[in-house]
Amino acid sequence: MDEIVAWMLGKGDVALMAGYMVENVDLTPYTKKLYAIADARNVSLFDLTDRWGSFATPNSLNLLPDALHPGDTGYADADAAAGLKAFLGLTT
Repeated sequence: MDEIVAWMLGKGDVALMAGYMVENVDLTPYTKKLYAIADARNVSLFDLTDRWGSFATPNSLNLLPDALHPGDTGYADADAAAGLKAFLGLTT
């Protein structure tokens, strides 16, 4: 992941996102790794872990249509709750 972020930084701005959830899988080590990469590479990290809590919450609200990645509803919720668009510097 660090090598991917380093490569992407050569192409433009990078922001990482944590808080993805999978039923019965502890992604804490993955999230910690994202934080370490964000710190080491001086990139922003947007974390939805506190917002969504366990897998059951976003899954029951259809925020994760493929059971891992946010869909349109998930990203809309992230923006409404925590200002994802502003975090990313988007105006629309």
